[in-house]
Amino acid sequence: MKYYFKSEDNSILSITDDGSQDFLIQPTWVAISEADVPVLLARFAPAVAPTDKLRQEIAVLESAITPRRLRESILGTDGGWLSEQESKIVELRNQLRALGDSK
Repeated sequence: MKYYFKSEDNSILSITDDGSQDFLIQPTWVAISEADVPVLLARFAPAVAPTDKLRQEIAVLESAITPRRLRESILGTDGGWLSEQESKIVELRNQLRALGDSK
């Protein structure tokens, strides 16, 4: 693969190295090496706000609470899993409130 950096929107493009896609290459694109790709991705990745990160963690935990998990909890066969999940969610929500987030 051949890699190019587009400074207009800070994107990275890959083109097959067999020449069949060379017609797509624009004069403003800068050729980069494969080793440059992760460096540039890290450099131009959007920063995630702490509150957004906490909300994402809560969403992941909540998505794991499936009907089957609820059934196991009602039957008492979950080994306290649901209670642990709820404790984690409450802790993350408290962290959100501490950061001034009221959602």
